[in-house]
Amino acid sequence: MANDLKNSGGRSPETDSNLRSIKANGIYASIACVIFGIVLTIWPGGTLEVVSRIFGILVFIVGIVGIFYWFSNRGQDNNTAVPALVVGIVALIAGIFMFAKPKALASLIPTIIGIVVLLNGLFNIVQAWRLRNSSAQGDKAGSFVAGAITIVLGIVILANPFATASVLIRVIGIIMIFNGISNIWINSRFQSDLKEPRR
Repeated sequence: MANDLKNSGGRSPETDSNLRSIKANGIYASIACVIFGIVLTIWPGGTLEVVSRIFGILVFIVGIVGIFYWFSNRGQDNNTAVPALVVGIVALIAGIFMFAKPKALASLIPTIIGIVVLLNGLFNIVQAWRLRNSSAQGDKAGSFVAGAITIVLGIVILANPFATASVLIRVIGIIMIFNGISNIWINSRFQSDLKEPRR
């Protein structure tokens, strides 16, 4: 046990396992985000109702991931498994509602996406701060920059300075692609940090 803790830089095997699980779930959500962005970018003529349905599918997938995480970790890590279950159920219901009743939320979709992107940028900066002990200083700086850009892009969506809905939808698509790719890159930096013992 002492050797395991030493090799992981003081982290327990359970902590490393939890971090890897969080990383995996984050990558799945990021891939869904990129796919969502590609659809919006190549098909900007879709109405906000269509965007609501697509976003509902994305939220539904996040819910499935949360519930699956609970099934995989129940009884072993209730500190993260139970919240994941709650978030998963809420996301599942929200995703179904957004897909079935797109008109109810169509006008709010840009605001919802803007807030999600903004919060994701803040979360990325927190992750970058946690990388401060990593040996790769460039990775840390890159993560900070990616998080800062994501925050600015979230504010752009919320401000909505665009003349038409199709332009807004295409911009949202491009931002979602950037957001997903940057999340995957930052998560990969965490994987590298897990493999490197901290000095």
